[in-house]
Amino acid sequence: GASDFCSILVNSLEITDVPALCASAFHYSSLVAVRERELDSDMECSLEEHKCIQHAGSDAKYLCALAGSGIESFGTHAVKIALDAARLKSMETLASEVVVARNAALDSQDARNLRSLLLSVNEEGDWRALAIRSAACLYRLEGLEAHRSLSSSSTTTTTTTPKTTRARVQTLEESRASQEALHIYAPLAARLGMFRLKTELEDAAFRTLYPHSHAFVSALCGGENTNSVGEGMKSVLDDITNQMKRVVQEDCTFMENIDNVSVMARVKE
Repeated sequence: GASDFCSILVNSLEITDVPALCASAFHYSSLVAVRERELDSDMECSLEEHKCIQHAGSDAKYLCALAGSGIESFGTHAVKIALDAARLKSMETLASEVVVARNAALDSQDARNLRSLLLSVNEEGDWRALAIRSAACLYRLEGLEAHRSLSSSSTTTTTTTPKTTRARVQTLEESRASQEALHIYAPLAARLGMFRLKTELEDAAFRTLYPHSHAFVSALCGGENTNSVGEGMKSVLDDITNQMKRVVQEDCTFMENIDNVSVMARVKE
């Protein structure tokens, strides 16, 4: 739950300050509370939250979910980060509803507009709020992937399966979450200098949208659970290195003015 969510900020972003982690935990809990009430209309909210919704309207449900949560006990910095993250979540929800109402997929212009919107909304806010929302996207993708793996393992049967099976088609939620990761949150993470999170978002989204291509590239680069370079990529690097050596050595003018030359290659993430 909240601890898994906070671990993304610690491991992928190296965020260890207490206010940010407290804000992350309360932000996660508020999202869960809102989601549970949407699924169960009989579930009651706190008096403070009810008054907040009456005053601010249902569009502020993520902000109001923090009312009476007790986050004030962890300082004003934590409160500010959590409120900034809640505002961003509210804007994301409104923008998503507009795209869904158009019955259209998220295109490049929509993604660019939403990135600009989130940056402008958080212009005077704490940058950690954007980090929290980007981490939330990765957490959602990982949750969907875990659910997909659990579902596929639970539906195995003892009947003989054909040698060729159709690739599993991702759900609408998986497709939307992956598109948002690729076109909104990964670029935002890169803009904020969070390159490890950017890579993890792109990898998780690509793995969901294009599983066969991801498996092929992963095998080429040495597999998913290793940082080593696979034999296929080593062959590519060796070929490129030999070509570069040949080009340099055939340049007589260049070679006459140096003692020796070496060409090295590596995989750049």
